[in-house]
Amino acid sequence: MLLLALWMATADPAQALLDQWVVAQNKGDFAAYERFYAQKFTGVRRSGPRVVRLDRKGWIKDRQRMFKHTMVVAASEVKIVKAGKGATVTFVQTWSAPESNYRDVGKKVIVLMPEGGALRIVREEMLESKLLGAETKAADNEKFALVVGGRVVITDEVMEPWSSGPPTRSMLDGPWEAIIRKVDAAKLPAPLRAWKGRKVRLFDFSGPVCDGTISGFEHVRRVVPHFSEKQDWKENKVPESEIAKSLWDEAAGSDLLLGTVDQGKKCKDAKWARGQSLPAPKMIAPEKADEKLAQKALREFRKLPAWKKVQADYQSEDGRKGNWDEYDNDKPEVKRLGPLVYVTAQAGSGCGDFGGRLFGMWEVAGDKLIPRYKPDEYDFLNPMAAVDVDGDGVLEILIDEGILRRSGDQYGSPEHLEVLDHDCPC
Repeated sequence: MLLLALWMATADPAQALLDQWVVAQNKGDFAAYERFYAQKFTGVRRSGPRVVRLDRKGWIKDRQRMFKHTMVVAASEVKIVKAGKGATVTFVQTWSAPESNYRDVGKKVIVLMPEGGALRIVREEMLESKLLGAETKAADNEKFALVVGGRVVITDEVMEPWSSGPPTRSMLDGPWEAIIRKVDAAKLPAPLRAWKGRKVRLFDFSGPVCDGTISGFEHVRRVVPHFSEKQDWKENKVPESEIAKSLWDEAAGSDLLLGTVDQGKKCKDAKWARGQSLPAPKMIAPEKADEKLAQKALREFRKLPAWKKVQADYQSEDGRKGNWDEYDNDKPEVKRLGPLVYVTAQAGSGCGDFGGRLFGMWEVAGDKLIPRYKPDEYDFLNPMAAVDVDGDGVLEILIDEGILRRSGDQYGSPEHLEVLDHDCPC
């Protein structure tokens, strides 16, 4: 902890705080990181064009998810301006996540003030954020792009000025509300604008569904509103235009740039897409593992640190016996996916009662199972298929609206589309 006394005794205490703040992130020390933030903190987070404003509670919750994975943070071009007992620190931050190949750079400012006898961060804002390799990512979508409602997801890094006009509710099928605005293609960066006229092949989780051409663009946001909102719309006969505007604002942060496909309804059940000129890769469907392999995988599953954490939570209630993954007559499932075997477990409702979910995956190598995915507590995935999308001989794992890619000997965090959920699950 950096005490206020350090401010008086050190030539550059603000620099010292900044250095320790960077170290805490690179070491994954969340407890140390959290202590830098004042109780009356406010922050602005930017990622490419996305802007999110948070209070301390929201900021810490958001950052806690980030600390579950390895990150590399660096601060350069540091400038410090002292003001009374505080200081304003501006610097260029480079942030990357090796597991997902995400990397951005931009100018950041943190404002420091004493609180409770210690120097704290009272405000933090990313003033600008440039996504490194964003154009490469757009080009990579030629090999693999997710599909929503028969539309191809061009990017989830969307600038609001790309679209204009009043938002309208869309007819996209899903358990969410979809709101759409018209896109001015002339405002799109060249790599994105070049998608118009591109020939694509759309697939479900078993193989090709349809061929088509990108005919235009849509800016879409998605949200699951609270049930009370829907009730209010009905009871108060809220005009459709007001509902759409309210949902558009509520769904900020779930932005997608979609490419419409000229084949329309023929492609509505597709899950992913790639350029027509590329070969259609072989799809591998999950199948039930044989009994011997299933028992071996289940033993490894129950050795996972994450499984043991859930088990401890399960046993914290007096009278509960056995394994959490068999609670309330539930059973874990073990399936084979080509050279991989995985276990999915869901038990209990969680609504005032115990609820547990977990996923683990291994590669079958003779009589051995080699871990290929390190789950966090309650980390759950449901693989739908395996496919080598980039032709490098390594399988990618497809999930609903997402994909797991392998880096080294492990599959990293899932890349999936964001849908904001504001409803009550119980």
